[in-house]
Amino acid sequence: MVLMFSKIEARNWCLRAQCINLDTSEFYPGRGESTVVIKTICRGCPVVKPCLEFAMRNKERFGIWGATSERERRKMRSAQHRNAKKEIEVPITQLMDKFGIHISFLKESELEDFSGKDGYE
Repeated sequence: MVLMFSKIEARNWCLRAQCINLDTSEFYPGRGESTVVIKTICRGCPVVKPCLEFAMRNKERFGIWGATSERERRKMRSAQHRNAKKEIEVPITQLMDKFGIHISFLKESELEDFSGKDGYE
């Protein structure tokens, strides 16, 4: 499986991802299969934030992206949608805190940031 990114989205972050040489099928576990190993790889990756941002923006419905499962991203998208109806913009970091989603064990200085656009900060 080959991951395709638009020129705008790529911004070269995917070239710095720790998973670049891994079999991408590992990131699409079957129902009931553990995601611990893959999420551990993601949590040690310096581009975990741009990866999550890409998945959220592109409404990725399958696989592990930015150390999150499809279920976790669905919760955040749903909360974003509810807040948007109320014309409230909630940063993704607040949504992650709200749902207890921890995407990295690296120091903040070791991570590439979210773009800061569209509530990604």
